Amino acid sequence: MTKDQIIKALKTAIEVLGTHNESECAGLLLEVCNILLPTDQGHIQYVDSEQSVYSGRVDLIVYADAVETFGSIRRIIYVWELKAPQLSLFSIDTNSRARPTDHLYDAENQLIHYHDSLCNNSSFLETHKILSAKDVKFGGIIIGRFNNYVEHRSMNEEKAKNLAEHALRMRQDLFYTPRGIKIWTWDTILMKARLLAQSFTTIKGDDSTQLHATLNATLPALTIKATGHIN
Repeated sequence: MTKDQIIKALKTAIEVLGTHNESECAGLLLEVCNILLPTDQGHIQYVDSEQSVYSGRVDLIVYADAVETFGSIRRIIYVWELKAPQLSLFSIDTNSRARPTDHLYDAENQLIHYHDSLCNNSSFLETHKILSAKDVKFGGIIIGRFNNYVEHRSMNEEKAKNLAEHALRMRQDLFYTPRGIKIWTWDTILMKARLLAQSFTTIKGDDSTQLHATLNATLPALTIKATGHIN
C-alpha cells in the first residue's frame, strides 16, 4: 500500500465502533512506525511486535541506531504498549477529580513491567547489541481517541474533559515526562502519520506533487517481526 492508502486504512480502523481492534490498528502502525522514534535518535533498524519477556508479551519494541558525538553507533530501544482506540483514558472519580481508567492503569502496569524485564535480561541485551540497560527506554502508551478521552457519564462533558486534562497534566509532571513516557491517542498517531507523508510533498506553483517514491526510498529499510496478537 502507498502511504496515503495506509493512512486511509488507519483512519477507518480507529473509527470502528462496537469492538476493540487494537490488533488491526497495530498492524497499520507498523507501516508508519518511524513516527515512534524521536527525531534526534538516529534511525529505526528493526521493529518487533509481541516480543516474549518474563512478565508477558511486549506489544511493540522499536530498535534504533543513534550516532554518537565521535561517530560511533549506539543501539537504543523504545518499549510501547498499545490499547484499543475504543477505550477511554480517564473516568470521573468525584465531582472534582478524574482518574485513569482501568485500561490506562493496565497499560501503565504492563509498560513498566515489560521495560523492567528487558532491562534485566542480559541475554536479550547481548543478542541485540544493547550496551547498557540505560539504552532500554520507554516509548509510551497509545490508547483511545480525542472524542472518547474521558468517560463523562452524567457530568457535563466540558467539565469532565477539564478534569481529565488536569489529571493527565499531573501524571505527566510527576510520572510520564521525567521518564520519557508518551501518552498518545490513536488520533495523535494518525496526525503524525499525515505529517510524515506531507513532509515529502513538494509544492510547485499550483501543482502539488506527492513524492511517494521518495518517501519509500528515504525511510530506512525496516525488518518488522509481528507475531501473535496485541493484548
